[in-house]
Amino acid sequence: MMCPPDYSASFGPVPAAGSSIFKALGAPSYEESVLAAVEVTVGQILRLPEDHPIVLGGYSQGAHVAELVMAEFNPGGRLAGRNLWAVYTFGNPCRPTGVTFPNGNALPWGGITKMNVPVPQGCLYRSYAFHDDMYANANPDSYLFDFYAGLTDLQFHNPWKAVQDLLLNLSKTDLMILFGAKPTSFTWIIGNLPKFISMSRKAVNSLDAAARFVRSNAHGRYAEWEIIPGFTPVFHCIRSMK
Repeated sequence: MMCPPDYSASFGPVPAAGSSIFKALGAPSYEESVLAAVEVTVGQILRLPEDHPIVLGGYSQGAHVAELVMAEFNPGGRLAGRNLWAVYTFGNPCRPTGVTFPNGNALPWGGITKMNVPVPQGCLYRSYAFHDDMYANANPDSYLFDFYAGLTDLQFHNPWKAVQDLLLNLSKTDLMILFGAKPTSFTWIIGNLPKFISMSRKAVNSLDAAARFVRSNAHGRYAEWEIIPGFTPVFHCIRSMK
């Protein structure tokens, strides 16, 4: 069974294509939207017979939802013991590092959330991704994770929480060193030189990833580009499910 969960699929104040920016200002954050979708999906599955075969699928934010729902099928989860046949995702921000599917393309990195959900025993797992899709293939030596964490928390319907989330996310980054900067102190500069080199490298890698992402539009090419000769990810998914 593949069924779209009834949720807002919002990204906080970032409006979807064709949507009003004023309406988006009151929308839930990405994280709030994903968690709501998980609850809806788990509820739908719990209303099915226990032995009913389940197939989860999702693209982008929907892939994030599918990954969290898949976690519920593991021991201790609300769906443990139920019949999860397969999970198919595209542009998955929670994609594990490595091969996207058996005999598929191997990518150097994993998804931008750094999440790694164990695949339930007996479940067929396919997570299609392209190299230039930074959501699904994010360079760990960059600021992509920090940026994404801040963006997924972003919402304006609760301004006080928005400020708290912003400060918390900022406190977790190495950029905090700039708040105690002593540019006139030679000792301070020399002592922190390795950090500055690391920060510069991460900044360059972040800009490179963003430029390739925008230039290629890889995140929107899963029905167009071949992932292996003769197969787009969507076509490969269909053939696999058959």
